[in-house]
Amino acid sequence: MKTRLAVLLAVAVSVTAVGCTKEQTQEQVNRVPAATGEKAGTAPNAAAVQTPQTYRLTIAFNGLIGYYVDKNEHLWALLPKADLVDPAKPDLMPPGLVKEADDKHVGLAAILPAHAAYIRFRNANITTGNETVKELARGQDPDTGQPITVTGRKIMGDVSFEVAGASEPSPTNDLAHTSDSYQILKALRSHTTPPPPQPDPAKVGALDELDPLLAPGKPLDTSRVIARVEIAAGTVVDKANPCKRIRTYSYTAGIGVPCAGAKSDAVQLAEEVDVTRLVPKGKPVTVKIGSESLTVAPQKESDGLRIEVLNAAQKAIDTAVLCDLDKDPSHPLAFRWFYRLVPPQAQTDTSRHYHPCRQREPELPPICAGKRFVLTAK
Repeated sequence: MKTRLAVLLAVAVSVTAVGCTKEQTQEQVNRVPAATGEKAGTAPNAAAVQTPQTYRLTIAFNGLIGYYVDKNEHLWALLPKADLVDPAKPDLMPPGLVKEADDKHVGLAAILPAHAAYIRFRNANITTGNETVKELARGQDPDTGQPITVTGRKIMGDVSFEVAGASEPSPTNDLAHTSDSYQILKALRSHTTPPPPQPDPAKVGALDELDPLLAPGKPLDTSRVIARVEIAAGTVVDKANPCKRIRTYSYTAGIGVPCAGAKSDAVQLAEEVDVTRLVPKGKPVTVKIGSESLTVAPQKESDGLRIEVLNAAQKAIDTAVLCDLDKDPSHPLAFRWFYRLVPPQAQTDTSRHYHPCRQREPELPPICAGKRFVLTAK
């Protein structure tokens, strides 16, 4: 019960949106909707402006989280299970990584720290529920938050939220900076002469496909996904610069392989995905998971209600500050956990399992970039 309610609590929010440069806006307009889950010509969205009659609901997704937009334009956030790093269990690790680390004589713990799924509550108050639920909302530490775990139990059903009496228009999704084959191919093109060989777009694109067994409506496979959260309303914006700095990335495949592409082709990647929504004052948020539900409201409506959902290395979680990257260990290979979420046939050729890397600054800790998925298989 405690685990289910922890995940439940994680869903009651929305987030602050950011703008986009002119170049990024045009780039987004030119993308193919079927390949990205976006509407053609979608422009970046401004954050909802709080009024005297409303408060702001915020949910902030940060870390190793995949995103999928369904046919109803609802956003689904999938937190890969990445809390076990055990060379003796290669089937529970990113495809091919155990053998690759062994061949390179590299210890997995050094390149792939375990990730934990956490939720943090900001200005939150549980208006219904017993003392156990209220304690869960407060968390063991007000800064670190509360772990979401599936150890020894199942999460029954998907997580969602609603406001009584409010309309539920489909969310407006701006996911132009989440990692996908478009970003990979753009970063790996080169202005050097002669240009290096380019990857096969079809093979790279196949790694954007979500395994149909993990799709909404299917039972949650807790061996691969810790939580699956539905956002049915609000403004969704990915943030390439939540820490007010510009960082650009390219891609590489394999352990110790140099960062490919030219510096001029590097891309910005989302470090956070935020959802924002205005709620009438006095209206709480009902968070549902399966047949269970609880009610959340802000302690101080003028400050809004914010809940952060993280899937990150423990050292990053312990900082309590998302932008404190100096304490976040360098772990670009963590991105390869996402390849456990693709269909089995796409897991075979690990030479195309690209992960983000930093050109000219390999000593800096890279982010856990969010990855976008599509679903075309039935």
